[in-house]
Amino acid sequence: MPYSKAHKANTRARIVQAAARTFREQGLGGARIPEVMRQAGLTHGGFYAHFENKDALAAEACLASANESVERLVRRAARTSPDDAVRTIIERYLSVQHRDNPASGCMIASLAGEVVHSPAVVRAAFTHGLTDYVAQLGTYLPTVATDNSGNPDQQTDEALVLLAGMAGALQLARAVSDPGLSERILDAARIFYTRAFAGLSVSSGSSGQGRDAGTGGQV
Repeated sequence: MPYSKAHKANTRARIVQAAARTFREQGLGGARIPEVMRQAGLTHGGFYAHFENKDALAAEACLASANESVERLVRRAARTSPDDAVRTIIERYLSVQHRDNPASGCMIASLAGEVVHSPAVVRAAFTHGLTDYVAQLGTYLPTVATDNSGNPDQQTDEALVLLAGMAGALQLARAVSDPGLSERILDAARIFYTRAFAGLSVSSGSSGQGRDAGTGGQV
């Protein structure tokens, strides 16, 4: 008896979810299809019933990862007051927990360095996911525009600057071999972006560890 459309759709979703985590943790080049299928609880042979090749899976996984990040962003912001939303986002993103848990973290910081060398289909999916993330992040920056006009283009630019800065800082914090320097990068970036985008004074040395410590690095 052939599988139903619902069964095929659920299986495909399991593969994409497993791929999203595996790619974020191991990178696009490091992750292998057999490992992705194992993480999904499936055999390697079933992969090509759902995807033409690894690039097709990578493209879909990028979109899925971005959607997960946006959903978590919304949920986290919803649990805070409007005045605290930006600070909460920045602290959580630039935290030791996020640094140490790429599998459940932001795909932009995890994959940006590799996507530049990827086929057009993967880059297009990454771009789409980035655009969606920036659009959602921008909704929490209503007073950042220097002219206080609420100009949507400037609001988007501010969100781009914030996300690019946080993702870059996280990449550097993960890349260096000196634990002290890694935390210093996170602290310095967290302080700078909190002052710039949340208008608040913050102390150094916490690396964002005091907030949402039990979320396993999800951003």
